[in-house]
Amino acid sequence: MTSRTIVWFRDDLRIGDNPALHEAVNRGEPIVAVFVLDEHTPGIRPLGAASRWWLHHSLAALTRDLNHLGISLVLRKGAAGEVIRELVTETDADAVYWNRRYALPERDIDARLKSDLRDAGLAVRSFDANLLFEPWTV
Repeated sequence: MTSRTIVWFRDDLRIGDNPALHEAVNRGEPIVAVFVLDEHTPGIRPLGAASRWWLHHSLAALTRDLNHLGISLVLRKGAAGEVIRELVTETDADAVYWNRRYALPERDIDARLKSDLRDAGLAVRSFDANLLFEPWTV
């Protein structure tokens, strides 16, 4: 059985200089790339029209870029924590990687999910992709 690595794309829809994707490629296992539109988790604000327009075009570009690498982009809607857990089961993934978010409630969602997935025996890593320094190091 082949293990898989899920790379969860969120606010950072690029393949260049993307530490989560880079580490997943280095892992050498098949990659399941996913974007989850989460407007269901309490505290997550629904996107406005301009944000939806940006997201549509950004996801189209990300899809093209990933396809050039031989990776398909899975698009899902729902509470992100639940969707990622379901995708782990569906794909038999044994690792989940993402780039960090720092705002609330997203940071808490990520922390809970990381803990739950690690408790289930998965390799879970988050990466600094957007800041010069992590907030807790300053």
